Amino acid sequence: MSFAAYVAATIAISHAGNFGAELTWAVAAMLMFIVTLIHELGHAVAVSKLGGSLHKIVVFPFQFDVRRRRFGMVTGRHSGDIGGFVAYSLDRIETSKRHIIIAGAGPAANIATAALVMLCWALVTQVPARTVDFTFPPSGSLDGNELSGSSIVPLQPEGHIAESWTTAFVILSISAGLCNLLPFAGSDGSQIARRLRGSNRAAK
Repeated sequence: MSFAAYVAATIAISHAGNFGAELTWAVAAMLMFIVTLIHELGHAVAVSKLGGSLHKIVVFPFQFDVRRRRFGMVTGRHSGDIGGFVAYSLDRIETSKRHIIIAGAGPAANIATAALVMLCWALVTQVPARTVDFTFPPSGSLDGNELSGSSIVPLQPEGHIAESWTTAFVILSISAGLCNLLPFAGSDGSQIARRLRGSNRAAK
């Protein structure tokens, strides 16, 4: 599902023009990095709001050590984590519910961002163009007469680049949000499912 979304994003980017395969994949990778960063920041914000302690924010290949306030490259292997992760701890009772909220905050951040971007794009593209009058000085004319005219200045983004990149970003954001809710090893969905099973056993 993630690979299909990535391919769809590259196809959307390629519609902006003939940039070549290398640049297309580079733009897709940049957008995927931003999507992953938003995802991990969603987790981080949830940890802070729930009174947890943030240790590390990782978006491969970079990491930020929160306690030491040190930015650097990821060292060592991290199996089961795709794209990045947030290391944290909670010191309160009934932490299962808080862990579930934190796990769901990442996908929620991706889906909310996608919705916000689509809303902003819809609003921008509905803004009508307007006419701007301009007048050149007499010195610009050989016969001494003023050159005057009008130009249509559209407020909407021109070309297909903005639309294509926006489409690719939305595809990657929704994919990241939905894929992480699936209960595979290392996903937020697996964390939620494991915490829910633990809560059910405790209730029994």
